[in-house]
Amino acid sequence: MDQPLQWREIYAIGHPRLDTDHRLLIDAINAVCAACKQECEPSELQKLLDVLQEITKEHFENENVVLREIISKTGQPSAVVKAISKAVLRDHIDEHERLLAHLQSIICASSLDTSSARTRLCEELRAWFIDHAIKSDADLKSAFQIMQGTSLLS
Repeated sequence: MDQPLQWREIYAIGHPRLDTDHRLLIDAINAVCAACKQECEPSELQKLLDVLQEITKEHFENENVVLREIISKTGQPSAVVKAISKAVLRDHIDEHERLLAHLQSIICASSLDTSSARTRLCEELRAWFIDHAIKSDADLKSAFQIMQGTSLLS
């Protein structure tokens, strides 16, 4: 629980709404970790974890909408491009479900009663976010960089 997560450009994917969501996730994780450090009551900590889960769900919903909009704006792609696009979209949406399940398992497996358990919770939440922002969204970042300046990115 040493340092809070700080926004770094490596977390940006190039879409204003989704980058704002990433900042909100960082803020929510930092709020959980600050509460852990202050040794707040487990019930208060659980409320912050619930907020984190809700922000995460909203972020994934936002990202799914953006992905669907991009696919729909590509005009009349060839059947092969369309099939690949749909497969990539499905894979990324499935990844969101896995990431949300992983977040929930981190939270459910955490004991909020000891300092060491709270420290471990914060470490796992930070690692979970970094995995999402850097690894999972790497393809999106590349796509948004390619689309930058086109009408596809709004």
